[in-house]
Formats: sequence, C-alpha cells, structure tokens
Amino acid sequence: MNRFLPEIIHCFVLFGLGIQFFVHSNQKNFRTDSFGLGIFTFIIVLFFKRHEIRGNYRYLLNFFVTLILACFVFFKLVEYDPIQILPQKMAIKIAALFWVIVLALAYHKLSKETYSILGPILAVLPVFSFTDFMAYPIFPISIALALSFFNSKLFEPFLSKKIVLVLLALLTLLVRDWSDDHAFVRIVILIDGLLFFVLLVSWQKSLRVLLLKYHMLVFLVGAIGLVIKLLTDTGFKWNAYHEEVFLIPVSLLASHSFLIASSSVILLIDSRNWKDKIFLYIVVSISVFFLVITVSRNSIVSFFAFIIIYLLLSNIKKFNFKSSFFILSTVAVALLFLLQSEKSLSDLSTSSVRMSIWSFYFFSTIINKPLFGYGFYPENKIPFFSADFLPESNFAMIHGYLDTFQGYPLAHNLYFQLFSSIGILGSFLFLFSVVFIIIKYKNVIIDTTKENKYIIVLFSVWLFHEFFDFNTLELCNFFLLVSLFTFLFPSSYRFLFLPNRNLVLKKLVFFVFALFVVIIGIRSSLHEHVFMKYAKYVTPDNFSEYHRNKNIELGNHQVVLPSGFQNFLVSNRVRVLTGTIATSDVEKQKFFAFCFNEYPNLALCYSKLIDHCNENQECSEFVIPLSYFLRLYDPFSIYYRENL
Repeated sequence: MNRFLPEIIHCFVLFGLGIQFFVHSNQKNFRTDSFGLGIFTFIIVLFFKRHEIRGNYRYLLNFFVTLILACFVFFKLVEYDPIQILPQKMAIKIAALFWVIVLALAYHKLSKETYSILGPILAVLPVFSFTDFMAYPIFPISIALALSFFNSKLFEPFLSKKIVLVLLALLTLLVRDWSDDHAFVRIVILIDGLLFFVLLVSWQKSLRVLLLKYHMLVFLVGAIGLVIKLLTDTGFKWNAYHEEVFLIPVSLLASHSFLIASSSVILLIDSRNWKDKIFLYIVVSISVFFLVITVSRNSIVSFFAFIIIYLLLSNIKKFNFKSSFFILSTVAVALLFLLQSEKSLSDLSTSSVRMSIWSFYFFSTIINKPLFGYGFYPENKIPFFSADFLPESNFAMIHGYLDTFQGYPLAHNLYFQLFSSIGILGSFLFLFSVVFIIIKYKNVIIDTTKENKYIIVLFSVWLFHEFFDFNTLELCNFFLLVSLFTFLFPSSYRFLFLPNRNLVLKKLVFFVFALFVVIIGIRSSLHEHVFMKYAKYVTPDNFSEYHRNKNIELGNHQVVLPSGFQNFLVSNRVRVLTGTIATSDVEKQKFFAFCFNEYPNLALCYSKLIDHCNENQECSEFVIPLSYFLRLYDPFSIYYRENL
C-alpha cells in the first residue's frame, strides 16, 4: 500500500480538482480551454521527456497535477475578474499560457525532487497577486501545501508539539467561526500560512530566494496587465485622488507594492548576476510606480523610512553603489511626481476618523465581548451592538464613515483588529506565547538579527505600517511576509519538527491535515456551486449581503435552502443568498426561522422581513412595528434608513 501511496494521493487530488472544475460556472468555455491547456502542455513536455518516462513516471504524474492545479487557479481568476483588461478575458488567457510555460521550464531546469516540492507552490502563486478576486483561493493553496508536504522529507519528521498546539488553537477558532464566511477564510489563511512557514523553513536558502523571485514575477505579470488597463483608460489621471484603482483598494495595491519594492532592494544587496539585477530593477521601478499612483501616505512613508534605514545600516566597504544609485534615483523621481499629486502627503484629516474607529473597536470589545472577542471578522458585528459609550462626536464620525463608504467600519489597525477578534483572553495568550518564544530562543534571535538586519528592518517598518492600516491578512501580503520571515531561520529550524520516534503523533497530525484539506475542498465546491448558480438573481451588498435582482425572474426554478449535511457545511452567506431569492412560503419560513434563531445579526433579519412584508400585502401592516424592533438592533441606522 505504501508503495503506491504517492500515485493514490495524486489521483485523489486530480479527482477533487475535477469536481471543482465542473460545478456551476459563468465561464464554461474557459473551463474547457484551461483544462485543455493543461493536458496539451503535459503532452508536449511528455514528448520531449519521453526517454525519461521509465523510472520517472511518479514525477511526471506530479507535474501533471501541478499543471491542472495551475489551470484551475486561472479558471477561478476568470470567474472573479471584474477589471476586464482585454476583451474576451484575453489578458488572463495570455497569463495562463505564460504561467504553464514557466511551470514547464521549471520542471526542465530543476531537479525532479526539487520540483515535486516547489512545483505545487508555483502552481498557486498567481493567487498571491493583487489582481486576485477569487472568493475561495484557500482551497488550491491548501492542496498545494498538502502536495508539497507529502513530496518533501517533512512527511517523515513533520511538526513539533509547539506547532501542533498552535494548529489546534487555530482549528478551535475555525470551529467557533465556522458559519461566518469571512472569518472562516481568514483563519484558514492563518493555518495555511503556518504550514507554509514550516514547509519553507526546511528548504535551503537558495530555494527560498528562488521562490521569492517567482513571487516577484507573478507581481510583474499582474502589474503589466494593470498598466495596460491604465494606458487604455483615457479618463484615468495618475495624479488624482483614488480610493481604488480599477476595483483594487489603493491600500492593498500600495501595501503590496511597498513589500515587493523593499524585498527587491534586499535581494539587490547580494545580487551579482546581471540578469537578476535587471529583473530586480524592473520590479523596483514598477512597484514604486504603483506607490506613486495610489498616493497611499502610509505605504509611501513606510518605503521611504525603509530606504533611509537601509542606507544608514549599509556597510561602506560592501556598499553596492550602482544598485543604491538606481534606488535613490527611483525614489527621487517618485517624490517629484508625488509633489504634483492633488492629494497632499501631509493631509491628516482622516486621523480623527481612524482614532474614533480604534476607540470604538477597543471599548466595544471590552463592554460587549471581553473574553473571546467577536471572531475573526469583527467589522460585520461591532456596528450592531450598543454604542452608548461613544461620545457624540465619535459616533457622528463613524456614522459618516458608514454613509460615505457604504461598508463596515474597518479598524485600519492590525492590533485593534486582532484584539476585537480574539478578546482579552486571546490577546493575553498570544502575547504570552510571543514573550515565551523570545525568552526561550533569545540567543537564536540575536544571531538571526545580526545576519538578517535588513529583513528585521522591513518587518519593523511593516509593524509600524499596520498601526495605521490592516493589510497583513491580504493573500498577496501575507504569504510574501511568511516567505520573508523564513529567512530569519537559517540553521535553527529543527526545533519545529518532531523526532522520528513519535510516529503516532506524526500520523495523527498528517491525517488531520489531510482531513482538513478534504473538508475545505467540499465546502469550497459547495459554495462555488451555489454562488455561481444564483449569481444572476442577486446583487451583492456590503450590509445586506445580497438584494434580490427584480429584473430577472426565477421562472420555474425552485430555490431550496440547504439542509442536512449541506446545512452543516455552508456558511451564513449561502443561507442568506438562498433565503433572499426563495419564493415559496415554506422556504421563506425556513429562512426566517434560521435568521432569527441562528444568525448573529438580528438587524439584517428584521430588514429582510420588512422587505418581505413590503412585497406582500398580507403582512404589510407589520412593517411599522417591525421597524421599531429593527431600530433596537441597528444603532447606526444601517438598515433603518432603507426601511423608513
């Protein structure tokens, strides 16, 4: 059985991806094209590698799975692509073709053992782009991690008890936030990030550097597409004030550009190959360009601070004058362009609003959810608890924020966000764990700090950056940060793994990991199926999740709410979606029973019930009393204004 285990695992993954490919989709033609692209590329590679088939069929099977996984990623990117850079999704088709060629070249150049570990990660790297709009990218990431773990030596030593405890804590949080779709995704990202860290920290430094360069290549691919969009849009002004750049929030675009630019500078320090230098020069130029057009003060100041500290710490004897001259020239040109922007870098008018939101998060958590917090997506719960403790001026600022942005009040601060997510007890345990690790491994930390001072500087600046924003858990930033963090573990990573004798715990952990990936896959498939099936009948809304699209009739299509095992798997968003468009009285009754008994936001339930009564004469007389009850659970009048 163990002899054929790799083949069984790879076939099981192919079967799971096949199911994911053939759920409801708004891009049925591209689904066929992407699947065919993967098979065609594999046939071409197989033709050129035909003399290596004997004895290497296992590696070829791994390569085939990697190609199909990459094609699945691009298939999902197409489904959630609102930018439309070129007609007929041509930009993503070109990117998909380019990336499978990259995977084929990597398979040709790297050793078979190295590719079996690195390949699955490369397949999902396009997910880590700021142009990513996948609703559930956590599934392909989990698949890639599972394959990399299985193909590496980590399948033997696996995780230490400390890492297992952290995983169990995160799984506990996952169970708590199971029904909250947004919180669920964030916790899975944390779990995947922890496993990604353990995987990378066992690699040689050269392989980690290679992965970092591939990450920058993904950034360039996405950046080229976005630049094409900018050049073809005659109405776009680079020096204008932007809240978002073609549906990409400027804070996300700027923060990722800051991290990419700083990482490129760090690699330039030790780079000796002229090809690498040209590549890194291009990456720095493009990332600084995006910093300029976003005019995100937080990210721009953070990048300038990193460059200044980098120059101060540079050893004059080992100083790379050519690279430093290029970096300083780029920064100088960027500064000149920023001076022409209509948005002033010294404008601090939004500071009072952010401070009001910080105090709101802090005191609301202490008063309403002190011990364990609101869960990992607190922003959709905090506005519906009592806000009587807020001064009138702060209340008005938050009220204005909700009106202006028509979205929940984001903390714009990593630390207040985390505090509201896990509460006082969770924060204490987290800080205790950090202090314990620092004390126990202080000698390792001191040695690491000396060897990796620029990475330490980057993380220090990032921690300051996140005091004014919350971009850490964005996919493109999070996995880049994890990749950089692994450079701080050059030779002391063995404490992360179990000794070989602890076979029972190793097998148990791997079984839990495999089960976790399967559950993520089933849940992801079910969610994608429901969302794509009913997408045209609803209009997304930040507060109400979905509004019924009255211009499109369901016809004879009967909407049935999830029940049984499906009811256990799906999130509240799926239940709200199906309940919003349900037409039969039985399904409507089931939805409102769920909403008032299980859904955490009663304000939304009353709002949906009022909408239902406005459309049905038999209960229209209850609209006024229902509006009164709505007011009790809606202190900021988010839904109340809509139902006046």
